[in-house]
Amino acid sequence: MTIDLSTISRELKKPVEQIESAVKLLDEGNTIPFITRFRKDQTGGFNEEQLLVIKQSVTRLRALAERKAFILKSIDSQEKLTDELRAAVESADSSRKLEDIYLPYKPRKQSLATVA
Repeated sequence: MTIDLSTISRELKKPVEQIESAVKLLDEGNTIPFITRFRKDQTGGFNEEQLLVIKQSVTRLRALAERKAFILKSIDSQEKLTDELRAAVESADSSRKLEDIYLPYKPRKQSLATVA
């Protein structure tokens, strides 16, 4: 699952390569204070606030990508997935937009009364 780091790059006004190296260090389990003190050369000198923004943004983007994959799989299993719907899901940039797209296709829970 790949995520687009260009939005974070534009937000922080830093090259994508520096963002990628910071994400790699965070994924390896390094803490933000460790990275700011001992890995400045690899990140281009990010401070703690910038690394925190990167960490939060990457977490949000990964959760959004996982949700997109789940929604596409769910709609596909219902055999209602069209090319336009796939494009709309993949282009959604917030969880609110994504859930709005998914709402008509979301399986409804059946109560005992509707089953009877």
